[in-house]
Amino acid sequence: MTGIYLHIPFCRQLCYYCNFHFSLSLRDKEGIIVAMLREMELRKDYLARSNPKNQDIATVYFGGGTPSVLDLAEIEAILDKIHSLFPVRSDAEITIEANPDDLAPGYLSGLGRLGINRLSIGIQSFHDRELRVMNRRHTARQALDCVENALRSGFENITIDLMYGLPDSTPETWRYSLETALALSVPHFSCYHLSFEERTAFAHFRRKGKLQETSDDNSWTQYRLLCEKMKSQGYEHYEISNFTREGWRSRHNEGYWLGAPYLGIGPAAHSFDGKTRQWNIAHHLKYRKGVSLGRDFYEMETPSKKERFHDYLLTRLRTTKGIDLRYLQEDFTEFYPSFYKKFVRYLDTDLLEGKKNIFHLTEKGMFQSDAIIMELMRR
Repeated sequence: MTGIYLHIPFCRQLCYYCNFHFSLSLRDKEGIIVAMLREMELRKDYLARSNPKNQDIATVYFGGGTPSVLDLAEIEAILDKIHSLFPVRSDAEITIEANPDDLAPGYLSGLGRLGINRLSIGIQSFHDRELRVMNRRHTARQALDCVENALRSGFENITIDLMYGLPDSTPETWRYSLETALALSVPHFSCYHLSFEERTAFAHFRRKGKLQETSDDNSWTQYRLLCEKMKSQGYEHYEISNFTREGWRSRHNEGYWLGAPYLGIGPAAHSFDGKTRQWNIAHHLKYRKGVSLGRDFYEMETPSKKERFHDYLLTRLRTTKGIDLRYLQEDFTEFYPSFYKKFVRYLDTDLLEGKKNIFHLTEKGMFQSDAIIMELMRR
């Protein structure tokens, strides 16, 4: 399975937790889109070179930034270019990330006509106070309305982003957001614990003493509530932050976690052809100029064997598919003895489970995944 990721680096407002590459000015939007179309032409053979027998595009993902700042004509131009250059499967999953206040009924209908068949809606909370704390553009009422409008417009494949562990949040406020979201009966949720990333407004507020992280106990209580609520409603916890009803997994993101090749288009977009990694420059002017010249708009590396070993642990242990000990022993022989000494310590805990050669983190283990994975990678 191969995919295409499109980084749309524009937002109308700064979310205080976000550290992705974006611009609050839309003046350069047309120029960036032109450059992205040109980049696709330059790199139309990128995926075919590494996997000539299976180059059909199974997923297309508009990420950002806020892709829903694009108008329908701009989305159509991008999709037309993709279909003209790449063999896109007839059943391809085509996702767009969107803010609730962008999803007016007419816009939703237009997305459907263009072939968008999956919506990723960044709601984060159903509390207006929490939305203001995060500096989100929408209200809780707009969040509810946009999901209902999307369902009425014929969208079935909808995922909602929610965030827990917010400053001053409680199990009760989190329970309300969860129950409100679950009542909408969408098939997929991505639920993230707030992290204070460098170069974000939240990190700045914390350094100034204006904001405090929630306690570990509160985080654990909210996480357990999340897992219990999702399980009671029939959702599978298939990745650290992702929950799905049967048949509605995110095919695009699962490709990342399982090591599938993908092509990234746009400023700061990353690519992986199965052997090498490539990332575009995170600077609009330099990106546009480099693409126009056909050079100097990206960097590339071939991961070392140790880096590939770490990548496998980092991505696979995020999921319930887990790690294959036989594969690790055969392909990473020099790292396996040190890894296995640490690995066996977890077998008698409630953090790891499995059978034969396949092991994955338990729900409790997923909550502690950063520390566990770092320990397993340490030599």
